[in-house]
Amino acid sequence: ATPLPGAQTLFGVDANGDGIIGSAPGGAPVGATGSFPMSLVNSTGGAYRDDQIFVTFLGQTTPGTWSWIDATGVAHRIDHTAADAPGHLVKNGVNYADMSFTLAEAKSLPVPPTVQAGRVYVSVVEPLYIRISPDDTGWAGPSPTNPSDPNFATVYDWYEMSYSNGRTA
Repeated sequence: ATPLPGAQTLFGVDANGDGIIGSAPGGAPVGATGSFPMSLVNSTGGAYRDDQIFVTFLGQTTPGTWSWIDATGVAHRIDHTAADAPGHLVKNGVNYADMSFTLAEAKSLPVPPTVQAGRVYVSVVEPLYIRISPDDTGWAGPSPTNPSDPNFATVYDWYEMSYSNGRTA
C-alpha cells in the first residue's frame, strides 16, 4: 500500500513482544503450543487513547475457513448471523458482526499456531465494519477508494501475515 501524502505511523505491531516495533529476535511464546506473542503498541504520542484504537485480526486458522481472532488470541469462525447477534455493530443503518477489540482490552495476544492469509487491521476512533458472505466463506474488507464504503472516512492501516509453527517458507 502507498501511504497518503503526509501520513505517519500512528501504531505498530511488536511481533515478538520485545518492545520493538517490527520483528526482532527474543520474546518468549505465550498461549497455545506453537503460538507467538504479538504486542500492539500505541505510538500516537497521546493523539489517541488506547480505547480509541481498534484491532481487527482476520485469517485462516484452518485451511479454507476464515476466522477472526479475539483479544485473547482465540480464533472464531466468521459467521454472518453475528451481524444480528447481541453487541453487533451498526453503521448507516446496516448491521455488522463485532470482530474488533481495542488496545484498552488487549495490548498483547498470542497469535494462533497457524494463521494463513492473515490481515491485522488497526483503526482509530471507530472499528472497521466488515461484511461477511451469507455462506460464511469470505468477507469484504474496507475499500479506501469507494465513498459508499462504511469505512471510507475511517483512518486505518493493515498488516498482512501468514504463520505456521514449525514450517518455513
